[in-house]
Amino acid sequence: MRKIIPDTANKLFEEVENVITPLARVVKLGIATDEERSRLEIWAICSVMVNGVDTPPD
Repeated sequence: MRKIIPDTANKLFEEVENVITPLARVVKLGIATDEERSRLEIWAICSVMVNGVDTPPD
């Protein structure tokens, strides 16, 4: 995978998690719309991809 600096990867991961958290909450409570469930799935994929980005060693 493309190498990026750790700070950027961490920032992206935090931003993705900030979107996922409220979506996951409404899905867990069973009150999510179809759109919210779809958005959660897409953002979860983004989270996995960002988390898998190689960063250079310290």
